[in-house]
Amino acid sequence: MTVTPKERRYGIVSHEGRSAKSGLEFVQGLADRTLPLNSMARTLGYDVVEASDGRVVVTAYPSVEHPTPKARSTAG
Repeated sequence: MTVTPKERRYGIVSHEGRSAKSGLEFVQGLADRTLPLNSMARTLGYDVVEASDGRVVVTAYPSVEHPTPKARSTAG
């Protein structure tokens, strides 16, 4: 059986929603997708995938919108 992960949502969590949770509970909500990531996560291509006491795992997926500047030669 294949389990399809919940689709990632982006948005804003209300002040009341944030205040009702501890910091760990909030980040766990981002990781388990019960809370939306902020729009900056979509822009930068990152996702919170795991959260536990003392540990948060964030993945990032660069795309063509995130070019790496080419090194310039200082020789000559």
